Amino acid sequence: MLDKGELEDLLVKLRLGTISIESAVSEIEQNFYSVDDNDNLTVWQKVGCPFDEMTECSGKDAHYIEMLIQQLHKKYHNFILTNVDENIMRELAPKFNKCIFLYDAGIITYIEKEREIKYDKPVAVITSLSVDDKIIKELEAMFNILGIPVEICSISEYETVSMQVVKNYISKAKVVIAAYDNDIRLTSIISNITKKPVILLSKNKNSTRYMLSNGALLAKPGSAVSAAMAVARII
Repeated sequence: MLDKGELEDLLVKLRLGTISIESAVSEIEQNFYSVDDNDNLTVWQKVGCPFDEMTECSGKDAHYIEMLIQQLHKKYHNFILTNVDENIMRELAPKFNKCIFLYDAGIITYIEKEREIKYDKPVAVITSLSVDDKIIKELEAMFNILGIPVEICSISEYETVSMQVVKNYISKAKVVIAAYDNDIRLTSIISNITKKPVILLSKNKNSTRYMLSNGALLAKPGSAVSAAMAVARII
């Protein structure tokens, strides 16, 4: 199984062009799983995801999502659909009373048997976005589903919060998420005032702008689910 150093070396070679994409994929496929892995696990379970299946549904119509939910019910004990249009969710809700519909977050999820998960420290989300922003709502919904307490500290243009208040939020947390839009300074500030794990989450799906410091992790831009999964693996 590739350790962290070997994986970093592989990524550097890939970035420099000294190894082909095909060779890198082959190397990862040969060394990613340990001999103790259960072949019956889904790909999501193998990377530490608490759901058997995750599907992004942006642009999908009601019929497609209805058929998808029926298929997932037959195969999995739990699953989650993200970026579902609110009108489609309201159309489908009466048909699937065992699913949870989180309209503000665009999430449909099904959990056959809820697991009681307790954490002594919450996740702190420090954000330059409003607390009513869709991606912040999606983050809250994801952590509620996972049973992980979360505290939101917004330093948006509509709110004035001192750096000491931000530090107080961070001091109580086990993991910190820095959620931002265009102002990338927040990513550097947060990752430099704490030694705790920091995950960077850009609201802009096409964003390539960020400042990485002290080993901060970069979630998939525009994906609250990606950030939540990173937290779940860390804690």
